[in-house]
Amino acid sequence: MLDNSLGIFVSTLFLIGPLLFKYGAISVGIFWCYKKDYKSIKGFNEDMLMAEDADFAKQLKEWGKNKGKNMGRFKMG
Repeated sequence: MLDNSLGIFVSTLFLIGPLLFKYGAISVGIFWCYKKDYKSIKGFNEDMLMAEDADFAKQLKEWGKNKGKNMGRFKMG
């Protein structure tokens, strides 16, 4: 079992590591934003193979920062 877990861990590092380096530690998943802000950043980049949610989160955060808006998240539990 340890071998499988170690393999999954290493694989995850190779997949997620470069994304963390590029985008930093940001929350991804479900987003709420105004339609005008969504359109301003041109929504999700459909040309990306993966991590379009991380790219969207980064773009939305930068857009909000430039417009004096804050990006927040809900904490569960």
